[in-house]
Amino acid sequence: MRQNESMDNMANVNNKIVAKIDLQGALILSSEDGQPFETDSLIQSLKAQGILNETIAVIWVPTQFVLLTSVFVPGKRRADWLAALPYSLEESLSEPVENFHIVALNRSKQSQVSAALVEHALMQKWIQLLENYGLEHAALIADCFSVPVAHKDTLQDKDSWNVYSSDTLRIVRKDQYSGFASTVEWLQEIRMLTGHGDEGQLPELHEITHQSDSSSETLKMLSVYNLRTNGYISVSAGYSILQRWKWHLVVLFLIVVSFLAYTAIETHRIQSQVRSYQAETETLFKRLFPDVKKIINIRVQTKNRINQAGHAFAIGPSQLISEVESAFKLFPGVKIQKIQWNQKNTNNKAPQSGRLAIFVESLKTKDLEDLNTRLKSDKISGQVSLQVKNVTPALVEGVFYVDAN
Repeated sequence: MRQNESMDNMANVNNKIVAKIDLQGALILSSEDGQPFETDSLIQSLKAQGILNETIAVIWVPTQFVLLTSVFVPGKRRADWLAALPYSLEESLSEPVENFHIVALNRSKQSQVSAALVEHALMQKWIQLLENYGLEHAALIADCFSVPVAHKDTLQDKDSWNVYSSDTLRIVRKDQYSGFASTVEWLQEIRMLTGHGDEGQLPELHEITHQSDSSSETLKMLSVYNLRTNGYISVSAGYSILQRWKWHLVVLFLIVVSFLAYTAIETHRIQSQVRSYQAETETLFKRLFPDVKKIINIRVQTKNRINQAGHAFAIGPSQLISEVESAFKLFPGVKIQKIQWNQKNTNNKAPQSGRLAIFVESLKTKDLEDLNTRLKSDKISGQVSLQVKNVTPALVEGVFYVDAN
């Protein structure tokens, strides 16, 4: 009884609720300081008060399931580079690009696009979960964006990361359009690897005690990070767009009716449209690649030209460490002694690749062999190999190599 009263009082006083989906796919509601609430009761209370939509407008999803990356994409017009974005990303993915929902977060003046990728199957599960709770209006945003961006020390020219502690996880905001989540141990390893690439300067870590809440005010500030785009657009956003363009749509409808009537009389117009589409496609291709003299297969030629652009996405140590982390947790007897990253290719004209070396020790050779088998069976963006360095009755030492694809 007291729990229900406290939930009602909180909803009436400040409406500051944090709503998130955990790693198991369950909806969790809590206060800003982490106090958990009973999900069903609180949602029913907010519905009864008529403040559900404004109180829970954002659902934070695990950053572990969202690939945040940056890639060079050619094209002057927004429609042009958005069409080319999937082709620029597919070389860096271990699965077909068609399996992913892609959201373009930002494009810099240097044509570098920050993007978020989520598997379609996972997006569909999250949307179904929202519908089950009557939260069809809510946005889905990676929880690393619930942590504010740290202010960079311009005097010392050091990077700064804001870190929020959630149970055993650390949610890290690196910059405006990137972040990650990891354990305490892996956070320090990733930080050390980042420092190696910047003349040894390590990013400064700043502890944050509160995440952003899930209110409609938060959504206004962070809507650019919303994963619900294209076919996953929320009900409230779709209704707002419909209201804004209502009369435009009426005019458009009349135009379409007139057009259909006209095409019913002149059926040959369909052939003209096909030719016009082909001409526009060729014009777009020539605009993007003016040095190409002859067009044979536009799709193949576009893919080849993007691959040759010299800005291929490189799989780095942070991604590889994140992918092997779960396998290492299954073998607590295997202790990590050191992690090294060796760059294989320094040729600026070719995609860069590297090798991640994880030095380990264990009491049993079998633990290393079983871990090697597990890593090879997991979907890792690299080839895994094990080299046993030293075997004694008391200790076994070895190195796991992960060669980035």
